[in-house]
Amino acid sequence: MAYSNQKSVTMAILFLLVTIVGCVFARPSSDNVKPVEITLYYETLCPGCQQFITKELLPVYTETEYDFASLISKIELVPYGLVFTLNDTHHYDCQHGRSECDGNKLHACAINYIPDTLTTLNYISCLEHETSSKHFNPREHKYPIDKVSVKKQFLYKKKFAE
Repeated sequence: MAYSNQKSVTMAILFLLVTIVGCVFARPSSDNVKPVEITLYYETLCPGCQQFITKELLPVYTETEYDFASLISKIELVPYGLVFTLNDTHHYDCQHGRSECDGNKLHACAINYIPDTLTTLNYISCLEHETSSKHFNPREHKYPIDKVSVKKQFLYKKKFAE
């Protein structure tokens, strides 16, 4: 009887060990995974959105070990910014002020004219990083278009020309 219990325990430990090793070293197969489309509505001056784009979305998309980019068929970025129309006119305001409305325009323009997804993500991530609260206070300043677009554009200028 003791031999049977010892054998059962040994088999259970062996099974558990094989399962753990299999889980640790298993890699997802992209052969049977259908690519997904991602649509991200975001606010250009929202700290949470900036954090997500710079620390989560771009790093996951550029991850090479698992090639997540091949599992994403399309990324649509929508700089929505919680825009409010004022008194049914063509005037509007954004949650984080006028600077965010300017940022929405700049982001929308970049998204529209940069055809490559990775270049777009890099550029938007750069804008989000440079306008994060540690670099920029939207209530005190205008959206720093000269700093984040003209100065940083040289990083992607060659890519645009190709």
